[in-house]
Amino acid sequence: MSALQRNFSGENLHQSGEGKSSHLRSKQPSFGEVKERSKHEWTINEAISVLKARDSRMHVEASEALANMFYEEPTVGIAIVLNGGLAALAHAITIGDATFCTGACALIHMLTSSNLTLKRCQSDASVISGDMFKAILDAMSKSSSNIELQQWGATAIWALVKENHRAKVAFMLVKTNQGESSLRVLKNALKDFGAESEGITRAVIGCTLALALNSVPSQKAISDLAMPYLMLDILAKHPQISFRGEFDNLREWLRDNSSRKEEVHRDVSFNERHSKKD
Repeated sequence: MSALQRNFSGENLHQSGEGKSSHLRSKQPSFGEVKERSKHEWTINEAISVLKARDSRMHVEASEALANMFYEEPTVGIAIVLNGGLAALAHAITIGDATFCTGACALIHMLTSSNLTLKRCQSDASVISGDMFKAILDAMSKSSSNIELQQWGATAIWALVKENHRAKVAFMLVKTNQGESSLRVLKNALKDFGAESEGITRAVIGCTLALALNSVPSQKAISDLAMPYLMLDILAKHPQISFRGEFDNLREWLRDNSSRKEEVHRDVSFNERHSKKD
């Protein structure tokens, strides 16, 4: 079993069975199978170089190689991030299919799961510039019916924006190629799949609340989309979900804004709100 397959098992997400990615069951060979057939020993820089290429035929193998190297030796994650691994993944996501993008988001989550690499990932140029968020959100929007991608995309974003003010601002300013706001993509995923999927519910609501925590402009934008009402409505269908006190400071804000069912359309953009300071 490859490292990405282990990550897809969902143990770190407390997700239900339907949240396990089809990436596990696809026809794509695992890193071990590729390595066995080709006898090829990947290096970090080679895998990153392949992910930067426009030719996507080896992207799955390259990402699996990075995942296995990181799984076998977590300190390798430092070299992956410092050598441009996140930017390479962001590029690969822009040209990959839904299955690859799901796996790439799982790899990003893997890299953020280690204390050695979390802060490096969160401060990476591809994150602070918003390029990573745009790549993930475009993929989620393009493959909006792919439940695994919606879950792993939101999970990766959650890890990157958690207690990360600069990343929150970058995320909130991103729009997809179709002109959708970043929050719109999250809301659509929750609206479409939240009732049936505990994994989607936890990932999207956790991501949204992480954005709202200690950010008044984010709270305003989330409230304007009537997301507090939707989040509480969907959470009621999954009483077993717990965030273990992570968002207790948002209880009053959620309660005060949960009565609005309709979205509010304003002329003031998030950028203008943010300029007034959190």
